[in-house]
Amino acid sequence: MTPIIQTIRGFRDIYDKPYALMERVIQTATVVVKRYGFSGIELPLLEHTPVFKRSLGDTSDIVHKEMYSFLDRNNESLTLRPEGTAGLVRAFIANQMMQDLPKRFFYTGPMFRYDRPQKGRHRQFYQFGIECLGVDHPYADYECIKAAVDIFDELEITGYTIHLNTLGDQDSRARFNQAFQKFLQGHKNDLSNDSQMRLITNPLRILDSKDAGDQRIIATGPRLKDYLSDVSKLFFDQVCTYLTNAQVPFQLDDNLVRGLDYYGHTSFEFKHSDLGAQSAFGGGGRYNGLVQLMGGSDISGIGFGLGIDRLMLLLEPQPFIEKAPVIVIPFEDAQVGYALYIAYLLRLENIICEVSFKGKLAKDLKYAQKRNACHAVLIGPDEMAQESVTVKHMDGSCANQSVTAKQLVSVISSPKLP
Repeated sequence: MTPIIQTIRGFRDIYDKPYALMERVIQTATVVVKRYGFSGIELPLLEHTPVFKRSLGDTSDIVHKEMYSFLDRNNESLTLRPEGTAGLVRAFIANQMMQDLPKRFFYTGPMFRYDRPQKGRHRQFYQFGIECLGVDHPYADYECIKAAVDIFDELEITGYTIHLNTLGDQDSRARFNQAFQKFLQGHKNDLSNDSQMRLITNPLRILDSKDAGDQRIIATGPRLKDYLSDVSKLFFDQVCTYLTNAQVPFQLDDNLVRGLDYYGHTSFEFKHSDLGAQSAFGGGGRYNGLVQLMGGSDISGIGFGLGIDRLMLLLEPQPFIEKAPVIVIPFEDAQVGYALYIAYLLRLENIICEVSFKGKLAKDLKYAQKRNACHAVLIGPDEMAQESVTVKHMDGSCANQSVTAKQLVSVISSPKLP
């Protein structure tokens, strides 16, 4: 017996209800961000490895532990994209888009990270993201956060919190890093192993440590907000004012630094307690130096990424109602062609429709029940001869109706595709 080939650990097939939930998230998010002037872009799954090493930083967990990188037949190092921003900035520079600013893009699709698989966290996972390049005013930060809030509202997701922080400008972070590193040196032996390594490579990332001992030490140390320049303070205050005026609640979180090295100024995350210890299901921030770091001009950027898999977990408790189709049932092989014509007329009106021909009416009606069909359209020799159909209301609300093919669309009531 030939052995069954299973999916790779951390990868999975998505179909039925999960697929419908994913489709709902993507369609809803797309409609919302288009209202804000964002247009779609499709980015490659594979990039040259330096796209991510240069942008994410060698000390980030993604580059250090999680990237799927390999040598191709030309001995070039390629990487499956672990996130969307770096690839979009690469596309922005390579296609010389900097002459026509601002640029607002949204993207969606699979990302890849070698991490321990767990609920809502897979090695192939899916994100929806937006990026705004060329607007260095705080209103762009507000609009990114508000667009995400609008998506959650449309999806009827409640109970989440917005965590907000500022990392300040480069000079502010440099001053804080110097003071923070000096403070941590006095507690080096009490830090976790990961934080001891970050103490040398990237002290700022220690703020984000999940280790309880690290957090107790951090709580007694210098605060980033005390090292912010006047310009950084003013910028962040304006972001907070816009959110407050729009009645968008948020929590200030001094330890929020995000996991990527290109962030500066505004940083934010969306968290939900129903997701457990790994409560974040999206986030983003400002990355004013990234375009220049990757070989472009000094152009500002702001964006977010939402974890579609995690949003699906938040949607799962909601009742899932699949749109009920119309099932067209020919009695005999001779009526199949006419049934296909009837289905064509229904689909022209964007009505969800299937043809079912199992050779026995009882089996086809049983299938219609299984599919939770709203109507069955029955076609026998008489119906075909008279260019009519018999409509059976599956809920039993009224008796069968004999109507002409032209009358059919107005007689049935069925959910339509958007």
